[in-house]
Amino acid sequence: MCIRMKALYSKSVSNPPASISTSEVGKGTLVSLNSPPARTVCDALAENTLATTQTDEESTLALYGTVPDAERRRVHVVVAGVCVKHAQPGVSAAFGVYWGDNSAHNRGFGIPGRQLDARAILHAILFALTVANPSRVVDISTTSKYAIRSICYLAGGNHTRGWSCANGDLLELIARAVQARTAQTVFTLMDSPRDSSAYREARAIATATCLDPERDVVEVIASIPPPSESRIYVGAPATVPRVWTALEKADPPAARAHTAVTVAQLAVADKPDAHRNRVVYCPASSGGEPQPTAYSAYHKFAENEKISQAVGPCLSGTPKPLFLRAVQ
Repeated sequence: MCIRMKALYSKSVSNPPASISTSEVGKGTLVSLNSPPARTVCDALAENTLATTQTDEESTLALYGTVPDAERRRVHVVVAGVCVKHAQPGVSAAFGVYWGDNSAHNRGFGIPGRQLDARAILHAILFALTVANPSRVVDISTTSKYAIRSICYLAGGNHTRGWSCANGDLLELIARAVQARTAQTVFTLMDSPRDSSAYREARAIATATCLDPERDVVEVIASIPPPSESRIYVGAPATVPRVWTALEKADPPAARAHTAVTVAQLAVADKPDAHRNRVVYCPASSGGEPQPTAYSAYHKFAENEKISQAVGPCLSGTPKPLFLRAVQ
């Protein structure tokens, strides 16, 4: 069985090209132009050039626009994607959506095309956007940082580049579905999905659907009308972005960890080039501050498990801990 899913996209009619008509008047020829187009090819090229200078946030805001911040009851939905036998014969992917206990919209579907869990989650988001009331705020919870960032941060840049990114076909459909909504769309990252009963229900639906040989496969209609012009309300009492998430655009960089090792650990079963471009801190003989010694000069091990002359003064006596850090 094939289920057709068609997003609620807003239609727009492009300006027809100007027509040229001629008529004889006396001995001369009168050439008259009907009303010229409001937007020419040069205008489009100029807009595309300006769009390339925008940040991801600016271009995404220009793509989606804003909506009035009205008091609306929020609808919550949890989506999950599952892929079984990934990169193996018989691979299959499906998604599940969970709206609440005993909801008739708690459904699971297989997906067409490439069978990947990432595409299953994108299909689930698109399905949720088509089912949700467009005039009510919808909060979509997922475990996919990729999906949230692609929709909330990178959509504007991908739109400028013609959706040539990975999974651009689905991301474009999601952007059109968001544009058609009159209320805000919120994306929430689930930090602890195992502690969420709603996510467990959504994943159970997706898993059962994925293992069902007679599962329904959702079909996305690829033919979509041109995107409607997004609106940014200026001077309104209160407006909010049409799409919002609390997830940061990128994860913070991991803190560098200093590893404490002994000379004996360095001298046994190590390769001569293992610590190139590093600095070793040798304990000072007088108990003062450790002195850095260039480890890049180290080239081979001497006999009796001793390091070469570059760090030789550090090896006398009982093995002492050395602290290594990468040279900036």
